[in-house]
Amino acid sequence: MWTAPGSPYNPGNWRSNVVSQKLRPAVLLLGLSGLLSATAIDFPQGKVLSISNACANFAGYTCTITAYFDDLSLDDQNDGQNINGLFQSAFDTWNAGNAVGSKWTLNFGGDTLGGTFHVYGSNTTGAARANQFDNANNPSTASVVKGGLDITIALEGVTLPTLGPNDVLGWSQGLFDDYLTNGTTVPPFFEMDIDTSCIANASFCAPLYPFQYIDNHFFDEPKARYQAPGTRQAFFDANAYFSVAT
Repeated sequence: MWTAPGSPYNPGNWRSNVVSQKLRPAVLLLGLSGLLSATAIDFPQGKVLSISNACANFAGYTCTITAYFDDLSLDDQNDGQNINGLFQSAFDTWNAGNAVGSKWTLNFGGDTLGGTFHVYGSNTTGAARANQFDNANNPSTASVVKGGLDITIALEGVTLPTLGPNDVLGWSQGLFDDYLTNGTTVPPFFEMDIDTSCIANASFCAPLYPFQYIDNHFFDEPKARYQAPGTRQAFFDANAYFSVAT
């Protein structure tokens, strides 16, 4: 049984582009469940929405990354009625690949849990931000080959679900994107953000997001390689939910 309680937050989205390409939004959604008031959203260190620097791999071109941060939670957007369609599609695509007898069931877990999501960048001293990276995935303004997003969600006053003896609480994240880890772009597809070698890597197993923390904060730093000018650039859409795996 897989319960994805949902309220949710729509904190940000990004699309990496060479300057000659038109930007289009991609959404990152985060949320909780429960029966209390809607979870509030704030940005204690502000937002950095766009960065442009010279492309390391394309002389004479500027590479731009733009992030969009939404202050509305998904319970406001979806009226607390169901799981967001992107997450549902990502879950269904992943689950279809599971063997008979190993499939999961996705249930809507209810409304919000109250409290506040504090939205930051790579840590709680920085702004939620668009960012650029070098070939080794280090933040960079001088050797830019990738664009992406830094986001950390800290919880305050959030009432967590009551767990049963075999329940596991954690973030789960569904994706709609168009790039692979080898740097190439492909036709857009749905997938769960999981670790397929979770036991060996000592991370959480599917369908949970691999990275979970004691204080239940969420962190992600998606990034994609800039493609040649005149070709399609990468995008990343995500829905992340606090979920209970049973």
